[in-house]
Amino acid sequence: MKDKPMNKDKEILYAIPIYKEGQGDISKVLYEGGGETFHPFHIRTLIRKIAYENYIDVISLKRKIQEQLGRKNTIPYPFHERLILIPVKVRKPRLKKDGAFGYINYVWVDRIQEEGKHCSILFKDQTTLKVLQHYQTIKSKMLQGAWIKDSFLPELEYSMSKKKQNSLCREELQNIIGQLMDMYKEL
Repeated sequence: MKDKPMNKDKEILYAIPIYKEGQGDISKVLYEGGGETFHPFHIRTLIRKIAYENYIDVISLKRKIQEQLGRKNTIPYPFHERLILIPVKVRKPRLKKDGAFGYINYVWVDRIQEEGKHCSILFKDQTTLKVLQHYQTIKSKMLQGAWIKDSFLPELEYSMSKKKQNSLCREELQNIIGQLMDMYKEL
């Protein structure tokens, strides 16, 4: 993980794949307050790196979400209560392996505005993102986000808090691992 880390001081509004002249297919992350970063890798890699930085096993999370939603592809990624990434189609890919889907943070969505066949997502900080999906499709994805926030995450936390001792130990280990990783990055 030698690439520049995500901005942990600000919350992510969205992470989308874009084509940039001279670099090709890269990932763009927009943070609250308008800050943005560009990462020279595919959006799937970006999701794995976000999971890594939040000490989450993305494969287990993906399996659990797939099981709960009954879908295999284009699933949301709930990393914690302030970062629930919902997939939305943001572009038409030029090549087969290029992704068409990016991710919006459900927590920051203010409203959805219909624009003909497509729609725009307006965030709480007045930022806008145009998506290539119908209004009703985005509405159903927002319902998934609400279900994740209200049912899935609390259930996940409840199952962890059954064994309070183990939960505290796991949290302490995550903090220690985080500190060690920060020290390692400084070397």
